[in-house]
Amino acid sequence: MTGWLEDESRSDDDRDGVDRLVALEAEVRGELAVADASPAIGVFSSPESEWLVDPAELQVEQTGLRSLLGAVRALEAGRDPR
Repeated sequence: MTGWLEDESRSDDDRDGVDRLVALEAEVRGELAVADASPAIGVFSSPESEWLVDPAELQVEQTGLRSLLGAVRALEAGRDPR
């Protein structure tokens, strides 16, 4: 990583923010791995009454996680979207 995350002049509060971003990214990546491993597509072949979760909801969750991951990456790259 380069840019904002490696800036040595940051205060301790900024470093805490960086640590939180790194932790958030790790957590989002973990959630995406779980969501990607889910056999959601195969669920469509079984009767709807047997579904444990709605595959469409899983797709919405994955989209949200990917969007969040993109926001974390943008912040890490120093491209604060605000």
